[in-house]
Amino acid sequence: MASLKDATAVTSQVNELTEKLHQELSEGDGDFSQMADMADSISERADQLASAFSAMNEALDQRLNGSGDDEG
Repeated sequence: MASLKDATAVTSQVNELTEKLHQELSEGDGDFSQMADMADSISERADQLASAFSAMNEALDQRLNGSGDDEG
């Protein structure tokens, strides 16, 4: 993932999952296995976002500071 559009899609997924998790916590029957699965999914998507933002930051730094490959 290397675009803000992709990151936006992932944040939407995280939002949906956190809403479902909140609903399960506040109104559900306490299915801890299901809640653990939702929390794992949230974590995986958060890791995707962190990787995407890191890659975007790195690409931006390279553009602003030069690629580094041309320097001696």
